[in-house]
Amino acid sequence: MDIELIVVPYDSGQRNARMGAGPLRLIEGGLPELLREAGAAVHVSEITARESFRGETSTAFELNRLIADRVRRAREAGRFPLICAGNCHSAVGVLAGLGTRRTTAIWFDAHGDFNTPEATESGVLDGMALAIVAGSCWQNLAATVPGFQPLPGAYILHIGGRDFSDGEDARMLAAGLHLVPPAQLGAGAFGRTLDELESRAREVYLHLDVDVIDSGEARANEFAPPGGLTLAQVLNLIAEIKRRFVLTAASITAYDPSYDRDDATLQAAFDLARAVVTARDELSAEQPAAE
Repeated sequence: MDIELIVVPYDSGQRNARMGAGPLRLIEGGLPELLREAGAAVHVSEITARESFRGETSTAFELNRLIADRVRRAREAGRFPLICAGNCHSAVGVLAGLGTRRTTAIWFDAHGDFNTPEATESGVLDGMALAIVAGSCWQNLAATVPGFQPLPGAYILHIGGRDFSDGEDARMLAAGLHLVPPAQLGAGAFGRTLDELESRAREVYLHLDVDVIDSGEARANEFAPPGGLTLAQVLNLIAEIKRRFVLTAASITAYDPSYDRDDATLQAAFDLARAVVTARDELSAEQPAAE
């Protein structure tokens, strides 16, 4: 397997700060070596903002334009894009680079990421990431990312959400998204939703916000709430996703090393990355690529 490990070390426009420090910690901690030990050829590239004045919104969309280009070139070279990013809005660039035709997004996250400028109370762009993906806000700036088209809500599955802003989950449902909170994972909701998604598209972008894992097991950042999934649950869900779909790209986001107890979250992120690589290899051997 040939991997393009794309490093985006920014949080709210700031390089190597807060969750922006996570991608560099993953690289310095040995992620490229771990993937090579798993049998992959690994090419590491870093996205760097070019603008000297870094506003949160302008820098975010500049980074997404750069991510889209890097993902597109990785795919043309036959490489699997694995993105390590501080913020979840990096998904806009990833999906733009992939193209959204016959693509679904499976989004693991403790938060909805479906606020809008009118609904947000924090004003943080990262809390609007999935709403941008779905075309619910920032349409003009999103259109500046080459290749980006909003992904219909029916093609998006959000897993593990437990900390929503007022009305956020209602907006997600109104937009057609599928929501499977932790309490519903054992009730068959996950499998039924995969059935529906599988009928729409066989290619999947897998988004892994590390705070989907319960903060008592591995705390990802200062915003990570309790009551999340165990790492074992997430790995099992990834295995089921890879059994049904072709993974076209994956992201690991929102890791702030300053909140990591004894490198538990670092190791969890490594396990997620390994599962993605193993998943894609096994799936490629079992099934042909989607038409």
